[in-house]
Amino acid sequence: MSDDLAILQSYIDRCSNWGRWGADDQLGNINLITPEKVREAAGLVKTGKTVHNWTARIVTRGVFVDLAADRGVESLELGYAITTDDLEEYLDAKGSRPAYSTDSRALRPVLPPPTSANSVTFATALSAARVP
Repeated sequence: MSDDLAILQSYIDRCSNWGRWGADDQLGNINLITPEKVREAAGLVKTGKTVHNWTARIVTRGVFVDLAADRGVESLELGYAITTDDLEEYLDAKGSRPAYSTDSRALRPVLPPPTSANSVTFATALSAARVP
């Protein structure tokens, strides 16, 4: 059994990305998306159709709830995205609902439905990577 754990730990140590790009890195594996990789991916495009893949229910504005204080901390962790689930949990704990509704479905994602205008497009990806 201890041999199995040693083997497992060796895999974890070998495959870990913690610190791979330095202690201050915020991108992680996104660092692997180089201009060369973008060019390679561009060669695979057949139709140019855009795909909306944003499914997170992240709230970006218009909320006056201090989740950090409610959780007993000064601020939320850097990069923490407040979701509608967070707001539902907060409101349920407080026993309240927004004035305009008593239905939890009133808290909807603020993201618009997917369109070619708000999806990541092939052209946007290429210009972001500065590929000629």
